[in-house]
Amino acid sequence: MSQRGSGSQRGPGGQQESGGRQESVLIVDFTACDAHGLCAELLPELIWLDEWGYPMVRGAVPPGLLTEARRAVAACPMMALRLATGPASGPAPAPASAPAPTPTHGRPTRNR
Repeated sequence: MSQRGSGSQRGPGGQQESGGRQESVLIVDFTACDAHGLCAELLPELIWLDEWGYPMVRGAVPPGLLTEARRAVAACPMMALRLATGPASGPAPAPASAPAPTPTHGRPTRNR
């Protein structure tokens, strides 16, 4: 018996994946953060504190640190840290059809 599908699969947590690489990133809501520093204590590999005690995050969360990242998110007393999953970052794709440039009739335009 064969399985039918649209080429999409469910990823961890039931999220839809389209076959592209997914990565997780930590996002700090600085309007909610009170600089307790608990996140940096729980996940020093990815989070450090600036001179005022606010968390700074280093890039994407490697798969081996996802459990610790989830723990840091759950422990934030202000709920200012969240874990987001999306397509892996990289160069932005070119637009499907870019509009043609407007001709200048061979003369550069000048603003006066």
